Amino acid sequence: MKKLTFIFIVISLFAISKNGIAQDKNEQLWYCWEETVKPEMINEYLELSNDFLELYKSENFPFAIYTWQKQPFRYELWTPINSLSDIDKITEASMKIAEKLGAEKYAAFKNTILHNKEYTLTMRNDLQCTPENPIYTNDEINFEFCISVYIKSGKQKEFEETLIDFNKKRAKLGSPIFVATGGFGMEQPCYTIMMTGKDEETFLKLQNETAEILAKERDEYFNKIYKLMRKPSTNYNWYFLRNLSYEPARN
Repeated sequence: MKKLTFIFIVISLFAISKNGIAQDKNEQLWYCWEETVKPEMINEYLELSNDFLELYKSENFPFAIYTWQKQPFRYELWTPINSLSDIDKITEASMKIAEKLGAEKYAAFKNTILHNKEYTLTMRNDLQCTPENPIYTNDEINFEFCISVYIKSGKQKEFEETLIDFNKKRAKLGSPIFVATGGFGMEQPCYTIMMTGKDEETFLKLQNETAEILAKERDEYFNKIYKLMRKPSTNYNWYFLRNLSYEPARN
């Protein structure tokens, strides 16, 4: 991610006690918050989210949050953390922002939400595909085609070896690909593969070119992967909302 690269929201007013050890240097742990918005209240949701954003800036909120639109009324909010214990710190800082916003506005914001979901992902640098000559930088990524792959228990190593081998074959094609393992709040074992683009049009063009160049290799890869899966994958588009982004170091 940039994360992925992003933000807004009061993460939770319920302090959740979780213990965790800081991730390996080759990994990045992410705390993720999904919000499904009432369709008839999307304008109110976005307006109040901007109010949150202004408070994050003025109050120097200590955590970055990166926001992606997953569906017309579903938003994914990602925060990089060092360990699961950081979630309590995010909650505490978010409570202070909610107090600044005011009880009336915060209640109005909560009323725009149908339901929430929290989960964690660990970004795996050893599984990502980093092009030798990328056609764009990570900061230019505005679109991701995400694939959640559900692997049979005990088949993780075989899946990772298969993915690494395929990454070597597509490493010169110019499109960064990120891979994360699912943590709490997700079905396990599972992996999320994030194929990136500057925008959806650029992504589709590059994918069509790649499909022609690596047709044989792609077929071999998918044939191996299908045998390791316990159920069909879940695919979806993500659109980065840069105007709702917040990064402490840049404000």
